[in-house]
Amino acid sequence: MNIWNNYTLGQYPANKALAFYRLGHVAHLLADMTVPAHTHNDSHLPLNTDYFEETSVVGSPPNYKNRYYGGGRANGWWNRNMTLFGDLYTLFYYTANYTEDYDSNDEDGDVRRGYAAYNPTDYWDTWHLPGSVNRNDGFVLSEFTTMADDLMPYAMCRVAELIRLFYYLKDPSGPTVSMTYPTSEDVNKPTVRNSLSAFNLTAAASDSQSGVLKQGYQFSWNYHDGTDWIGWQDVLPSQRLHLYRLIHQPRGGGALCL
Repeated sequence: MNIWNNYTLGQYPANKALAFYRLGHVAHLLADMTVPAHTHNDSHLPLNTDYFEETSVVGSPPNYKNRYYGGGRANGWWNRNMTLFGDLYTLFYYTANYTEDYDSNDEDGDVRRGYAAYNPTDYWDTWHLPGSVNRNDGFVLSEFTTMADDLMPYAMCRVAELIRLFYYLKDPSGPTVSMTYPTSEDVNKPTVRNSLSAFNLTAAASDSQSGVLKQGYQFSWNYHDGTDWIGWQDVLPSQRLHLYRLIHQPRGGGALCL
């Protein structure tokens, strides 16, 4: 908590380089909570004595890359929304409780001890299989693979949630968004008047505090028929080039407001 409070949150945005460096340190510690040996407080010194952490199924680059976002061995694991935690303690608590269901080299997991599998609603699914892993008859490769298929993408997601928590606490304001086409004297409501021509919708956004440029936008449109404005409607990506097809020919000074 000292690193998080004083050097990660405490240094941002005055010293962004140090804040992000320490954020990486906290991410490392959080990722450790997705390794059963760490959650059971096993001693695994000297190095290379924790089979799950060091086995080629998990540790070597060609294998951990198999569990990439949206596919690989963990295909289907990613179909969940991210969780916004309110504080660091809760994030670590949930993470460790999930992982300690599994056996490590030296300790039985919670399921092996007779407890129900810990299943927070944001992560429980068929990939969490601590009952299929048993250290007492000796680990085999398939058991390491079972753990890795669950805990490797789990680690990636929890680190992403850590970064989300960081920005939630330190940079909650949204980016400044402006339409780059079409342009208008009113930047909040760029307007196209009396036109049936197809056009692209483009926008730009940046965050002055983080310096991050945002990519990917959602658009909505409103049509004025000369008397009243029609309610706002979403613009689907396939419609952006042909927005004119969504409206009738303008009458009496009609306009399309974006």
